[in-house]
Amino acid sequence: MAAILWDDSFSVNNQMVDDQHQVIFSYVNEFDAAAQAGKATPELLEILDKAIEYTGFHFSEEEALMEKHNYPDISKHKLLHKELVRRALEARDNVAAGQANAAQDAQSFLSFWLKSHIKGVDAKYSSFLH
Repeated sequence: MAAILWDDSFSVNNQMVDDQHQVIFSYVNEFDAAAQAGKATPELLEILDKAIEYTGFHFSEEEALMEKHNYPDISKHKLLHKELVRRALEARDNVAAGQANAAQDAQSFLSFWLKSHIKGVDAKYSSFLH
């Protein structure tokens, strides 16, 4: 799978959030490169663990920003965050268990989620804040 590259179409017009999104992009790309290179499961899990941990931090920061500005759909957004973390942990567990195609499935999920979440769901609070 090709690396996902940051461009202005992903911007939510908040530098802190954009910077954090770019860090998540880098983890997804790092995982993809490691999986394509045939890295061992422990190396893949290390990257996934860092990505999941950082994403949890990012979600907390993003939710605090929404709370600060009384974003009306914050409850829905928080539920999406919880579901995304659950699915990421499930993908991690599949990689850890050595399931066939688990690394490819995890990469597809992470890439799709990142692009669709930022351009779809996050874009809504971006327009609300601005």
